[in-house]
Amino acid sequence: MAISSGYTSIEAAAAECVHLGRAVAGSDSAAAAATPAPVPADKGKGKGKGKAKPAAKANEAVMSASRAASLVSRLAATDATLFVGTFIHNPESLRALPVDSHGTLLLYIHSSLLQAALQAPDVRQRVFLHAAEFIEAVQGEDLRCAPQQAKNMAQALLNLGAATSPCAVLRPLVTLTHKFAQPHAITSIHQLVLKACLLANHFKAALPLLTTPMEQVQQPINVRDVLLYQYYGGMVWTGLKEYQRAMEFFRFTLAVPSTALSHIQAAALKKLILVSLIHTGKTPDLPKGTFGGGSVLNMARGATEAYWALGSALTSGPATNAEARLAHVVDKHLAEFARADNLGLVRQVVRAAPQLAVKRLTETYLTLSLRDMARQTAASFASGGDAAAAVEREVAHMVAVGKVRATIGHAPQPAADDPMGEDALGTVAFLDDDDKFDDAATAAGLAQRIAQALDTGARVRAAEKQVVLTAKAGGPSRSGSLGGAGAAGALAEMMMGGMAGASAGGFRLGGPGGMMMGGMMDDAGDAMDWS
Repeated sequence: MAISSGYTSIEAAAAECVHLGRAVAGSDSAAAAATPAPVPADKGKGKGKGKAKPAAKANEAVMSASRAASLVSRLAATDATLFVGTFIHNPESLRALPVDSHGTLLLYIHSSLLQAALQAPDVRQRVFLHAAEFIEAVQGEDLRCAPQQAKNMAQALLNLGAATSPCAVLRPLVTLTHKFAQPHAITSIHQLVLKACLLANHFKAALPLLTTPMEQVQQPINVRDVLLYQYYGGMVWTGLKEYQRAMEFFRFTLAVPSTALSHIQAAALKKLILVSLIHTGKTPDLPKGTFGGGSVLNMARGATEAYWALGSALTSGPATNAEARLAHVVDKHLAEFARADNLGLVRQVVRAAPQLAVKRLTETYLTLSLRDMARQTAASFASGGDAAAAVEREVAHMVAVGKVRATIGHAPQPAADDPMGEDALGTVAFLDDDDKFDDAATAAGLAQRIAQALDTGARVRAAEKQVVLTAKAGGPSRSGSLGGAGAAGALAEMMMGGMAGASAGGFRLGGPGGMMMGGMMDDAGDAMDWS
């Protein structure tokens, strides 16, 4: 079905689009290809099924996003770039089509223009500005009429941001996601927004997407989109120093049963180990059902052997030479850490070793002199000056950031029986948490948590009821509700099917056409400052 190019006006282009759309709806494609296109409304009438109408009137009737979404989808599938040659250098003319009545059609056009603008640097800014203007004006219903084109637009925005300025595309991407997504639904666009936040080093822009409970899966979506959402989300929380939440997101990716180890899961496990070492000082405990157990779990341990070795160097043996052990492991596996873009996190593990050693002392002693602490902790305290003074600075910093509760006392002058002046150097007294949880702020926080729990319970019961009714009806649920055993039944079902298809299609570690980590996270890894 041929589409002419080089229109002289938006009316002529819209008229031909209407003509082709009516042909697709009312006759076969061969007959439509042989039918000449109508001229603009003031010069002729289109030849569609039934009585001929002026082009402008037919345009409004046929291209209404709410009434003709499937027609527009079939039309764009015929030639998705039919408007590129006409409007790539004149996107302003698209304002002649009202967004409220032509939202889905304009979605196809702007999506195609954004993709073409990647190869045309001279028009990138103009095309982007008009696409951003369209995103602000379009209705969510129009975006959901063509979900694949909405994802294509988001991907084009991400690619445009990676080539120019990642920060510039954040607002349009976030707005597009909020309009496209239904309440509490995860979409295929979510992971693109999180990746853009990583590229821009603007982590807080991702918080609305990460803090909203996801209870539905909105089609089209696959297991890769969900895993990347959790993986990128874990990276965002890591960048915000919210290590506990980061560990939760990384763990989710490991809980997906699979028959082959994916690069996303392997990368999530590596970062989970590093974040756990920074936050808790020990390697994470993997549940028995991680990766579905069996050979995949063994493959995962083999693929992350260097990271487990780093954890052993930190936790095994005396704290006084922990840094030497860590340095040996880092030197041995330096290339592997760098290849996975994890050197920044590895350095954070090394820097956290002294603090972790101090924190372990709080579990054993009530009071301890700074000199004794210097003897029992990492050797780095002794570098560049007095070890006890370095320990004092470290303890003061940990108290300031809330990692430990302690007081440091100093004697006014050295005692006669203390020629080394140990008492004058100071004594650290470790304190218990004195919060009695009896103030108004605690009561308000507790009430909020109770309300959240009740609300979550109600939504889970509603989802389970929907699944039970669907099962009695004898067919799978099409709503995407996360029901089933708990609140993740449909999502788990999607993932099981998705992992099977992904393994066959190159989602496997090292498989043909597989998702290599370099291709997935090169840009985001380079943009991140994990040091």
